[in-house]
Amino acid sequence: MKVGICAPPQYWEAAKQTGYDHVEWNFSIVATYTEEQMKEYISLKDSLGLLVPSFNGFFPGGHPMFDEDQAGIEAWVREYAKDGFARAARFGADVAVMGSGYARNIPEGMDPEMAKERFARLMYILGEEGKQAGVRVAIEPLQKKETNFLHTLEDGAEICRMVNHSHVGLTLDIFHIWAGGEPLSNIEKYKQHIFHAHIARPQADRKAPTIDDLADCLVWRDAMRAIGYDDKISLEPVYSPDFVGDITGAYPVLKEFR
Repeated sequence: MKVGICAPPQYWEAAKQTGYDHVEWNFSIVATYTEEQMKEYISLKDSLGLLVPSFNGFFPGGHPMFDEDQAGIEAWVREYAKDGFARAARFGADVAVMGSGYARNIPEGMDPEMAKERFARLMYILGEEGKQAGVRVAIEPLQKKETNFLHTLEDGAEICRMVNHSHVGLTLDIFHIWAGGEPLSNIEKYKQHIFHAHIARPQADRKAPTIDDLADCLVWRDAMRAIGYDDKISLEPVYSPDFVGDITGAYPVLKEFR
């Protein structure tokens, strides 16, 4: 398993020096880059010998996925995704995480079943556009305080079955699944949908794990190994002001996932 961190470009060198294999960056930010910025950051990751195989932060703020004009939402998503996936692919990415809790909030008064159908339709569109660029979409379950929709692997797997697309799957986020009280057995149950993984320590503060959290984290590692997951996992905690200290302290835990 490859181990990495979610981090902006100013920390990529620190990630490499610490020993991480990859970094994960923000899809919606990369969507705003000029061509000069694209070349600058691609050159940076190449010069460091660092992989950028995944992106998170899929949708920018202020772009909800549900609206009275759902056809207009679909059209915008299609064009945004087409350009975004092409940009992600230039970095060498093969996964884009679809978290975006605000964007996927179900509006008050909307029937939840209608929301599922509309969301599944949008995920199919993302799957089609992602397939063209060689980038898979990994829906991320989020804790309830971040969104009112899709909190567990079970919830996400239901959407995956509705979408039934080779390029639409799930992100196994250790913190969010822990926060939702979802059983470890669901990792086995929904293993066929898992494309990607995130980690923060399974504690309410969601900090970067340290060696003191190793035993708790290895429970999750062992569950991932049991299903044969051997792709990549990215550190995605609430970072402290000491970013380098956080990723340095977390590295002894993350390297145990290799």
